[in-house]
Amino acid sequence: MTRIAMTLAVPRARSSPVARRSRPDRRWRSRWLWVLALGLGLNVGLSLVPGLGASAARADTVTPSGTRAQPDARARKAAMNRPIKVLASRSHGFCPIGGTARTVRTIDSRNEWSDTLTTDEPGGLGRRVLWSREKVLVYAEDLQPASGRKLESATDLLRLRSGVLWWPVRDLPGSPLQAGIQPKTRPCLIAAVSRAQWHRVRVFKPGVNGDGQ
Repeated sequence: MTRIAMTLAVPRARSSPVARRSRPDRRWRSRWLWVLALGLGLNVGLSLVPGLGASAARADTVTPSGTRAQPDARARKAAMNRPIKVLASRSHGFCPIGGTARTVRTIDSRNEWSDTLTTDEPGGLGRRVLWSREKVLVYAEDLQPASGRKLESATDLLRLRSGVLWWPVRDLPGSPLQAGIQPKTRPCLIAAVSRAQWHRVRVFKPGVNGDGQ
């Protein structure tokens, strides 16, 4: 009796479509987890480097407009609180300015000089004024009996503080007048100073109570 060997081929189980889709999903999830871990590692590394994280934070920070005005404010404050140099001055027994009352004037230009004083620049100050860099101060006292007294700046550096220019003026004794002659005089001082901005000029006599006007 002849035996016939029969081999039954058992078909292989095919993977289901759900199983095939799950494999790519696992790979994508693993890639995203790897990218996330890499990003976290970079952030931690930047925070550990001194100054690097701070500079990055500063780069993303917008400076308010108000803070940029602070240097300008400091510059204005410094300009309003500094010494002003007396560059030239001349004393007059009778001031070449109109009026009879005590007065203090600031002259900013050649035209204003012509409108204020009755003499030219060399006659009033001793030289020409460099108007681009200088201003002129005039201090005149009341009209009074002549005594020969003169005035001069007590210092070459005037104090500019909070927009007020403090000008110390000192009395100098003059030559005695002849007997019987008592003309009227109006002592004054004209000075060229470094150009700056101020709101007011205050003349005072050093060592005397009161700071003038």
